[in-house]
Amino acid sequence: MRAILKSAFLALLQVSAPPLNSIYTLRRRWFHDEHVVIIMYHKISELTQGLDAEWSVSPAMFARQMDFLAANDFNVIPLDTFFRCLETQTAAPRNAVVITFDDGYANVFEYAYPVLLRLGFPATIFQTVQFADKQQLFTWDKQAFGDQPRLLQHLRALSWDEIRVMCDSGLITMGSHTMTHPHLGRLSPDEIRFEVLESKRLLELHTGQQVRFFAFPGGIRRYGDISDSALDIVAASGYDLACTSAIGRNTLQQDRFSLKRIGIGRGDTIATFRGKLLGAYDWVHLAQGLFQRFFGSSY
Repeated sequence: MRAILKSAFLALLQVSAPPLNSIYTLRRRWFHDEHVVIIMYHKISELTQGLDAEWSVSPAMFARQMDFLAANDFNVIPLDTFFRCLETQTAAPRNAVVITFDDGYANVFEYAYPVLLRLGFPATIFQTVQFADKQQLFTWDKQAFGDQPRLLQHLRALSWDEIRVMCDSGLITMGSHTMTHPHLGRLSPDEIRFEVLESKRLLELHTGQQVRFFAFPGGIRRYGDISDSALDIVAASGYDLACTSAIGRNTLQQDRFSLKRIGIGRGDTIATFRGKLLGAYDWVHLAQGLFQRFFGSSY
């Protein structure tokens, strides 16, 4: 029964997308929308079928999505620009979009970075620091796929040299995704401090950039990824803002240490990508909570 309900729930999301896309497209023509969309990628990988996980976008589709932004009056802004809007309570540019990548896969350097460079789009990469420069799979990929050497070239972490090249471009900002990618809300205060402070220290040491942005691994409070203690420690550790995985767009009233994002995955077409940018998926924030409560996994 749970499997049937889960399938029905996901089908409802797909069925609702086209009419909602149309409604929000018309709304955009007549009303100035001051929401800021933070889109969240993970892997940019050729492995979009079979072994690969849900949160993967093919290089070809990523390029199409970025070209769509460039051709359709969206303003791609750095995360720093949105921080300053929050700090000063100043409206962001119209149709503002922030691009982020979680985990720090080398395939972002191989496939996404050249596209961002071509278009002049800024982005933030949230690096899980323990894996940087390691010739090994991330723990979660190893658990999912086994220790398969042939996958390493597709799924390894960024090297420090690759990170420095991107930082030197002026387009890429590095943020922390902790040292080891734990459920921060389940850790003791001392363990949380290690994860958020040591990752910040090492990123700054290797890049020469001040690290001001943080993303909670997992990013969902219900799963123990976020707690009041974790929020307080991140805020006290020299970060200016933090991103979660709660679905939605952001206003100037959003808590800057609990920013919402819109995940982009392998199932997204240009139509669904467009709908997510325009707000057609904002209601999914409520559905996300119900989904997590009853099915125990995020959408």
